[in-house]
This record gives sequence, C-alpha cells and structure tokens, in this order.
Amino acid sequence: MMYVQCNLMSHGLVDVRWLPEKFAKIGQSIVVKETGRAWVVQDTYSKANEKQVIQMRDLHKHHRKGTDI
Repeated sequence: MMYVQCNLMSHGLVDVRWLPEKFAKIGQSIVVKETGRAWVVQDTYSKANEKQVIQMRDLHKHHRKGTDI
C-alpha cells in the first residue's frame, strides 16, 4: 500500500501525517482515530510505501530520543 504525506487542518490546528493514498485528496475530510477530530487535507507531498513510512517513523523516534532534553 502506498502512503502520501499530507498537511491537515482542523479549526486552525495543523498536523502532518502519512495517509493511505486513497484518503490523500486535497479537500477531503477525514477523522483521525486517535483524536476523533475531523481534519481536512490541505496539501499533499511525497509518496512512500508502508515499509519506508515505518522506517521514517522509527528514525524520527530515535532522533527525538537523542535530542530532546
């Protein structure tokens, strides 16, 4: 499955997430399970497969552990 990095907006808040390609359409409204909040896709960026997304997530977590105070 392919994922697309998306810029999401909800009531003035902005979030960047990887969404499955079928949901990554500018103007599409989605509900994020973790928050229950409705978000609208504002922009789309790069595509990656599931393995690449997991690798990027793990790299980000590792970097944050090493740099957060």
